[in-house]
Amino acid sequence: ASFYSVTRGIQFSLPKHEPEAFTVEPEAAVLIEVASTGSLTVDRRPMTLAEVQPYLRERLARNPGKPVILNTSPDADYSHMTDVFDELRQAGVRSIVIPTHSELSLYGLTESE
Repeated sequence: ASFYSVTRGIQFSLPKHEPEAFTVEPEAAVLIEVASTGSLTVDRRPMTLAEVQPYLRERLARNPGKPVILNTSPDADYSHMTDVFDELRQAGVRSIVIPTHSELSLYGLTESE
């Protein structure tokens, strides 16, 4: 007889696109954009990775449930996005929104350069 174990990674299900159910307004959230070069803009202001966590802690102190919209350029290295995810986790962010192409247009945003 033999025994083996299957290790599963993070399980999640992607939401179906339902425009009427999409209720997060950009003003009510923190917008982080990751450019193809890895440079960051947070709420339309250039910011270094080291500045993200203190900025988020200040914003979350006023509203702990505030969502963060993370818009990453398709040309950005995966490591740039994971670095931002790590900062979000350490800052205690509970809600992360990764917008689809149609949601970007709803917000009036273009993809990160």
